[in-house]
Amino acid sequence: MRKAGLLLSFFFLASGLPAQVIHLWVDGVNGSDKNAGTRAAPFKTLTKGLTTGMTTYKKNVVVHILPAVYGPKTTGDFWDPATKKGKGIALRNIQNFKIVGEDRDKCVVDFNAIGNLKWGLIPIANGVDGLEIRDLTFKNVGNTYQSCGIFKLQAAPPPKHVDIHNNYFVDANWPFQVIKGYNVAFHDNVIVETKKRITSTGANLGWYSARDDLNVYNNVFYNLHVGVGWRLKSQNAHVRICNNIALQCATAFNGGVSTKLTTLENNIAYQCTKAFAITNPPKSNKVTDPKLVNPAKYDFRQAAGSPCLDGGYPKGLLYMANDYYGNARVADGNLDGNSVPDIGVQEAAQAALSVSNFGQGKTAVFQTRNLTSGGFPGIFFLGTKKASLVLNPFGIFGIDPGAILMGRVAPFPGKVTLPIPAMPWTAGTPIYAQAIGFQAKSGGGFVFMPSGILDLYL
Repeated sequence: MRKAGLLLSFFFLASGLPAQVIHLWVDGVNGSDKNAGTRAAPFKTLTKGLTTGMTTYKKNVVVHILPAVYGPKTTGDFWDPATKKGKGIALRNIQNFKIVGEDRDKCVVDFNAIGNLKWGLIPIANGVDGLEIRDLTFKNVGNTYQSCGIFKLQAAPPPKHVDIHNNYFVDANWPFQVIKGYNVAFHDNVIVETKKRITSTGANLGWYSARDDLNVYNNVFYNLHVGVGWRLKSQNAHVRICNNIALQCATAFNGGVSTKLTTLENNIAYQCTKAFAITNPPKSNKVTDPKLVNPAKYDFRQAAGSPCLDGGYPKGLLYMANDYYGNARVADGNLDGNSVPDIGVQEAAQAALSVSNFGQGKTAVFQTRNLTSGGFPGIFFLGTKKASLVLNPFGIFGIDPGAILMGRVAPFPGKVTLPIPAMPWTAGTPIYAQAIGFQAKSGGGFVFMPSGILDLYL
């Protein structure tokens, strides 16, 4: 195995490393805002972690959110003690900035119904170029101001390259609203209301003076007033609303003035008062039972016979990689040799990868699993670039050319160990890992079964 470690050292020397990343840690239970913000000495509040990232470093930052409840009544976030009113945390003047929960179910932002602020509780403002927010739970937003919820994109110049995904929103009342922005995606999120509200809208697109891509796809909207609403006036904006499921909403999909470049495809509405409030919606949009496991208990996985399997729209969606559960998007779930994304938040993938003990001077363990039958030896890759590519019929691959050097044949399912040399000059470097198995295809032959892409850091 020493040879593999030397090969890894050579790989990083030869491939050209991306910019190193600053890591800040927030722990609402054990942290203190007097700490340095390291893993061993984390901050306590989101306010401290985010403002430090924005003002001290500004770019190439990952703010890790550890399990806790963050909010006015716990950590003091989103609250001004002087005025005794809610206070937002605006994100601005940042590049390549990530806000990542360690465990979505346990990393909770509870706004305690303090009421929506005029510009949102976490407005995404000017100077943002490259922002990712994922794996967090947001809950209990008040509805005193109708249309501004949590994330609102409106600034001059507009924010761009914003990716909000794999989050859980409960009683969040307008969690996502775009007025201006470029290359924006809201996907693989679950948005639910525990009681039907008068104003709640899962994704509100009021795009008045923007262009380029806005993508809302593979979300589940449950028990809302409106699932997705749009009032688009710019004829230069390409808007894609695809592969979403709206359940028990007053109106599932509500389109007003629309750009000629609106793509509304392969969405499902079920048990909604009004499904598609738009003239002549494309026929790929259906009013049918998506056959999910237990929506009433917020289990939105596919049940047997679900029409969501390989039923999605495949083209041009920004930032597609992993589903809500960490599976690789665009897997060939029915083994027919044609990889198409599923509808909703689950991709019926049959390959998974987990990595433990990854870090400088450690021996990492790569564990592959969930290949159900007819499995063959597979391969796992490490790379310094995410480089997700949809290669039909093979699914999504996240390997860059240098990753071929680090490809390892591996048992599937099974595990492989890999020594990670101590390389101080690479500290903080992002590494992406993925496994690719082979599965017997119906009718003969085989198909590739990629796992989700894991974000690791040296």
